[in-house]
Amino acid sequence: MILSVRNLNKSFGRLRILNNLSFDVQKGELKAIIGPNGAGKTTLFNVITGRFTPDDGTVMFQNRDVTGAKPHVLSRLGMARSFQINNFFVQLSVRNNIELAVQSRLNRRTSIWRDLGGHGTLKRSTDEVLEWIGLEEERDLEAQKLSYGDQRKLEIGLALATDPTLLMLDEPTSGMSRFESISMIDLIQKLSERVTIILIEHDIEFVMKVSDSITVIHYGEKIAEGTPEEIEQNDQVQQVYLGGL
Repeated sequence: MILSVRNLNKSFGRLRILNNLSFDVQKGELKAIIGPNGAGKTTLFNVITGRFTPDDGTVMFQNRDVTGAKPHVLSRLGMARSFQINNFFVQLSVRNNIELAVQSRLNRRTSIWRDLGGHGTLKRSTDEVLEWIGLEEERDLEAQKLSYGDQRKLEIGLALATDPTLLMLDEPTSGMSRFESISMIDLIQKLSERVTIILIEHDIEFVMKVSDSITVIHYGEKIAEGTPEEIEQNDQVQQVYLGGL
């Protein structure tokens, strides 16, 4: 077991966002979290990754209680996350963005204004990430000049560069064209061979294709959990979310 979430509750004022939510993620699994808009998916990610502290409940990561731990602590422990909104240095090159993320893992004190390319380990790790996300040819391009789909890949690359054991992806195909979505699906399937993944995703066809298991939440409560086949045939899920898929 790499992650165990137990009885999570989170409210903002009188509004209950997460309601006694529990689920597990096995090492090597690709787990999808789905639900209608407003179901609490992103709040759940924020609680797991330490941006919000739960009102009640526990988050266990690699058999360690990390409930309420700060994001930088969780990163050092091996948890990484990408966001719906791209979060990188737009005027730096693709390579420099990845180098900075790798450098944070190597825990070196090199100034960001120094030439980062000279260190052998840094260069090898950066090149490996660029290869994994398929941006080797764009390495010298300013991040802001990438296509939107490639910017999303760079966002995932920044998370991957920290060498996580658990990678959390928030709406990785959001805003993409069909062609870009297919490329992202291929990337995530490749990454799932290397790292445990939890993803929030609105593209049900994508979720059904790539997931090992799916947890469905509605108004902050878990209403179903199982394989893609089990979720597809679940009457309650059909009613509240899938719309007769």
